[in-house]
Amino acid sequence: MGPVRAAVPGPEPVLATEQIVKQFGGRRQSARIHAVNGVSLAVGSGEIVGLVGESGCGKSTLSKVLVGIEAATSGDVMLDGARVADREGWRALRRRVQYVFQDPYGALCPTMTIGETLTDALAINGVSDKAERREKATRMLEQVGLAAGDLDRYPRQFSGGQRQRIGLARALVLEPELIICDEIVSGLDVSVQAQILNLLSDLRQELGVALLFISHDLRVVRYLCDRVVVMYLGQVVEEGPVEGVFSGPRHPYTRGLLASVPDHAPDAPELKARVTGEPMSLSELPVGCPFAPRCPIVQERCRTEAPALDGGEGHRTACHFAGFDG
Repeated sequence: MGPVRAAVPGPEPVLATEQIVKQFGGRRQSARIHAVNGVSLAVGSGEIVGLVGESGCGKSTLSKVLVGIEAATSGDVMLDGARVADREGWRALRRRVQYVFQDPYGALCPTMTIGETLTDALAINGVSDKAERREKATRMLEQVGLAAGDLDRYPRQFSGGQRQRIGLARALVLEPELIICDEIVSGLDVSVQAQILNLLSDLRQELGVALLFISHDLRVVRYLCDRVVVMYLGQVVEEGPVEGVFSGPRHPYTRGLLASVPDHAPDAPELKARVTGEPMSLSELPVGCPFAPRCPIVQERCRTEAPALDGGEGHRTACHFAGFDG
């Protein structure tokens, strides 16, 4: 199998997927939950990619497949264009790709000091010298805006925003090329969110680390990301440069999401319809377009033929009538 190329022009991908499918449940087709249904994406070196969609669309499940927390039902995860296929491959990936969890309270062991949390990751990955581990942990803690003295404190002594910084320090201590951030600012106050977002931007500039930033907050994604991938019912329905998607959304679902954002950018086209109704059950695979039951411009073709993800200039859409206002 040849190397997987980025879906849009840009940096050579560090991490990519090819037709990832993830199902949960029993052997009977009717009992399965189709959480991710044929997703291909790529994150380039030094790039920040936003992954957005409603709750339950498959964002977090996909991110867990990317680091092996969940095993894909089918499809491939690619590191530097090579398929990750065995234990050694996953071990290499987990050193180069780190994960920061949504819950800053549950992500840190309450009985371990911050120093132990950070240095354990180094010890597991072969850094045997204690002084070297301590020095790296100190440097990373300071990199995220905390003090060296915090190494000897416990998670209970920190606020949610500070704990999220510690989570970032734990990810950075292995000097990864990519960090997956799973809704890491969703439970924080707005002022703390801004601090974390600015920190992420600084880390990209200073360390060259790439980010896959998962969020339901479109304003945050527009502020931080270079490119955005929109998921619906386990599938990618639109992807492209952030400014192109936000100012000229082509998929009715993306248009509906943006219509729900207060004070959306004045340069965007008029967005006529917000998303209404509920998604189909994840135990049912749609015959045609997965968005057809909720789409304001649905046609008969949409109910029988699944649209391909296609388009030029790095802006791709899975819609038979992309850009049509109805």
